Amino acid sequence: MSRITNKEKLEMCVGCEDNFYNGNNPYGVSRCWHFTDAKVKMRKQVGMNDVPPWTHQPVIKTLSCYHKKGYVFVDSNQER
Repeated sequence: MSRITNKEKLEMCVGCEDNFYNGNNPYGVSRCWHFTDAKVKMRKQVGMNDVPPWTHQPVIKTLSCYHKKGYVFVDSNQER
């Protein structure tokens, strides 16, 4: 994938549990520790209670470090 700007990367952090550390806190922490090394990836967002095969989940563009409560993120071609 092509390089993206830090602004575009920050926009992809919205909804991530660790976005709290991107300046969205009262503690003065301005950047998430994953931010610098994060890469754009195509993955599936799978609910913790979803049973395989995961063929009905759409493939979405996320950062490699993105995580969300109640979900796991798997490779775009993974079905089990």
